[in-house]
Amino acid sequence: MLDEPYLTIKPVTERKYDLVYVASDNIHNIRSSKWFFEKVYPLLPAGLKIGVIGKINHSIADSYNIERVLFTEDLGTYYNDSKIAICPMLQGTGVKVKVIEAMAYGLPVVCTSRGADGLPNKQDNGCLVSDQPIEFAENIIALLKNELFYDKHASLSKAMFNNNFKKEVVFKILDNTFND
Repeated sequence: MLDEPYLTIKPVTERKYDLVYVASDNIHNIRSSKWFFEKVYPLLPAGLKIGVIGKINHSIADSYNIERVLFTEDLGTYYNDSKIAICPMLQGTGVKVKVIEAMAYGLPVVCTSRGADGLPNKQDNGCLVSDQPIEFAENIIALLKNELFYDKHASLSKAMFNNNFKKEVVFKILDNTFND
């Protein structure tokens, strides 16, 4: 459960990053980032601007189009300045908080099946899911090139957050559960 973003959401055309990748340096994230940067990244357009936030930066190579931020007090500013969130998780279980945070900002999420773990429904949720590098890259490219496709998935993402993860919704569910 999360609060709604306190920031006014920027228009997509004013956002600095094409992709945002938020991760710590645990072993699952290290393996996942290696998969993304070795298998998916070479398939993406060369001019893509990527914001990588968190200690995962210790595990990725430098590149001219990657802005690295080791720590920030406010992840919201990076979500608000990004078009798409990625979650290339290969292992691990449970809801990925980074996916829910991205949804709070109405970002479409391109992820693997592990990245969508724990979501209440696996379709029409704002996530484009693929465990194959080519399809993962194609999902990113399609979102960046097709405004209607992007808008559809951004809306689905925001609706998923509003209907399932917004603090007020979760409190209501808990109240109903414990008051019965």
